[in-house]
Amino acid sequence: MSKFTTENQPENRGRPKGSTEQSLKFIKNALPEIIEKIVEQAKAGDLQACSLLLDRAMPKIKTTATGVERDLLEAQTKLTNLKVKEIEVFEDRLRALESLNGITTD
Repeated sequence: MSKFTTENQPENRGRPKGSTEQSLKFIKNALPEIIEKIVEQAKAGDLQACSLLLDRAMPKIKTTATGVERDLLEAQTKLTNLKVKEIEVFEDRLRALESLNGITTD
């Protein structure tokens, strides 16, 4: 049997309506003072305040997958070109050896 049935419901069902609006109003009213205080702390040398201001003013640039994929593709292309050259050199050496031994290939 469950703790709460349709007849037995708790009267307090979570956060009261409007309570978050009151918190937001308080923060919005105090926002200029909060910002001034953080700027003062940053000027005084508080590294956390500096970091907070910089993170909000100039967010960190995130690497994109396309940039990483492009770099990977370029690396794969370079490696493939090197392997092709290596195979060409090997085939040239093989042909030279075969011609020395009188072997012909069709």
